[in-house]
Amino acid sequence: PSWAGKTTLGSLFLEAAGGRGENSIGYLFEELKSDYLYRSGEIDLDIEPLVDDGVVRIEEIESLTQSPDELAHHIRTSVEEDCAEVVMIDGITGYRLGLRGDDTQDELTRELHALCRYLKRMGVTVILIEEVKNITGDLSATDEQISYLADNIVFIRYLETNGEIHKTVGVLKKRFGDFEQSVREFEI
Repeated sequence: PSWAGKTTLGSLFLEAAGGRGENSIGYLFEELKSDYLYRSGEIDLDIEPLVDDGVVRIEEIESLTQSPDELAHHIRTSVEEDCAEVVMIDGITGYRLGLRGDDTQDELTRELHALCRYLKRMGVTVILIEEVKNITGDLSATDEQISYLADNIVFIRYLETNGEIHKTVGVLKKRFGDFEQSVREFEI
């Protein structure tokens, strides 16, 4: 849900990949690059030095200025020409705004399916960030019905206990291998 730490968690993956020297790129649909870098610095994420070195790129995307095909071409260029090994799309709701037509749910699924299949064939790690509507209560992996695209699903959610709200993190799905079924408190 909102403000749970989705972008921060995705950024930790970008930071780790960049620290290993893996070319990585984050596409921001819902935040300005300057705000993203400022917030990252405020919580001691060392993204900006990796951006300055060119190993991590951050691009803000105005949803209504590019079609999904144009964005997919841009991402393919990053992979094929710039050797991007990790791609983060933050977030799916902003990506959806670029879709046109009456049946955007099916179109979103088709576009993301094609993009993720291409990236997987190219050996690229893909991080899709999606906001869900439920703040607490029933766990929903995705509001956009795209969980089948993921090999792994990490969720962050709020949990109310004794009149306090806590952020929690857990793994909902790991396609290859076993995983710990625990939910842990998540603090930023």
